[in-house]
Amino acid sequence: KCDNSLFIHFTANTITYMLNNADFVQHIFPKLNKKFSLKDLGELHYFLGIEAKNLNDGKLLLNQFKYASDLLCKLKMQDAKLVKTPLAPGCKFQYEETNAVEVVSFCCWRSLITHYY
Repeated sequence: KCDNSLFIHFTANTITYMLNNADFVQHIFPKLNKKFSLKDLGELHYFLGIEAKNLNDGKLLLNQFKYASDLLCKLKMQDAKLVKTPLAPGCKFQYEETNAVEVVSFCCWRSLITHYY
C-alpha cells in the first residue's frame, strides 16, 4: 500500500487526474474547482494510448492492446502471425554485399515512428 497519490495531466481544455484514495477526491476536488471549471467524467478507460481498468482487488490494470491493434491496422498488419522470438537466440549477424535494393516506403516508416512516439 502506498501513500496518497494524485497525478494530474493538463491540456488546453482538459484536466485528467488519477488518485488512489476516493476520500482524497472529496478533499482536493472542491479546491481545484475554485480555480478551474471542473466536470467529473467518471472512471478513466482510455488515455494517451493506454487502456486503464480498475480490478476488483483495488489494483489498476494498464495495457496498450488497443494502441498496438490500431497501429497494426494502420500498417495493414492485423493478420500477421504472432511469433515469440523472431530470431533464434544467439543468432550472429554477418555483413553481406548485395546489388539488390529494397524499396522501403519512407512515408510508411515516418508514419509508424510518429504514431509510435
